[in-house]
Amino acid sequence: MGSFNAQLTPQPASAAADDGRFYTAHILKAFEYASRMGAHVVSCSFGPERPNMAPTPQQVQDAVNETNLYAAQLAPMVARNMLIVAAAGNDETDLDRLDSYNTTYNPCFMASRPEFRDNMLCVMATDNQDSRYSEIVANKPTGSNYGRKYVNIAAPGRQILSTVPSIAETNQTLYNYKDGTSMATPLVAGVGALVLSVLGEQGSAGGSRNYFLGKEARRILVESARTVPGVDLPVSTGAIVNAASAVQRAAAALKGITGQGLPLGLMGQPSTAPPP
Repeated sequence: MGSFNAQLTPQPASAAADDGRFYTAHILKAFEYASRMGAHVVSCSFGPERPNMAPTPQQVQDAVNETNLYAAQLAPMVARNMLIVAAAGNDETDLDRLDSYNTTYNPCFMASRPEFRDNMLCVMATDNQDSRYSEIVANKPTGSNYGRKYVNIAAPGRQILSTVPSIAETNQTLYNYKDGTSMATPLVAGVGALVLSVLGEQGSAGGSRNYFLGKEARRILVESARTVPGVDLPVSTGAIVNAASAVQRAAAALKGITGQGLPLGLMGQPSTAPPP
């Protein structure tokens, strides 16, 4: 994320337990920490170990309870108008199918709830051909999850240079190329931070800057995303995040310029445009 803006302040919040797993209690604690520390954008590169296609009645109830816990923690974050970006996961699965099994895939699924969808995005990963990331690894298919109902936008997620833990035994460096939605999600969050850095200037003339503009940033990210001729991306927007176009739209919104699909209601006024 920091590569998008030199003045961006990354604020790590550990959501993993000592055993490397992501438990709901740890995730919610990380959310609370991010909100308490004043984060404007939250990037969530985690999710369930795998989609549960055969939940027991108890697991169905557990999913309901988990969703309620997520909703309780996300509500104050959305009330502050934070931008929350979640990974779709890498199970080569159409997440829309999970409706048939009465189960969930959080935090991605929270982005489709009416009370949160204006501030949240669920992200699919693409490859270097702008198609959905998918490949065979160790004779097993792997690739980005997708879904026109639950996944909103795509971003590059193939061979992304990222930080990794240093492992002396293998001479592994602090950087390596990684794949998947855990790479694509912070790219969208970083572009979101870029957009907020522009929109926040609306108060710089004589008052304090306001970067809690998650709804406005989310809308710009969606409307500025680019479609790929000849490629049907299985997400609700059918498009890939576009940093340059997003910043241009943010600047236009800041100046009160309308047109090119930019809604009059972008900067906090009522808008009749339906949510994507």
